[in-house]
Amino acid sequence: MTIIERLRSSPGLLSTEETAAILGTCEATLRRWIKAKKLSAIRIGPRLKFDPDTVAKFVEARQG
Repeated sequence: MTIIERLRSSPGLLSTEETAAILGTCEATLRRWIKAKKLSAIRIGPRLKFDPDTVAKFVEARQG
């Protein structure tokens, strides 16, 4: 299963930990991408959540 397929099959919002694991990066990198407005996240209280479709589009854009 590709990263895109894995993201599109996710049932709900992803945590920072889940998103970092799927993308093969660390949480600090996710935060840098958010700050640079390369990736968007949803803040729920103190936590960041990621829409799987948004992350899939981010991956597609970086691939080519």
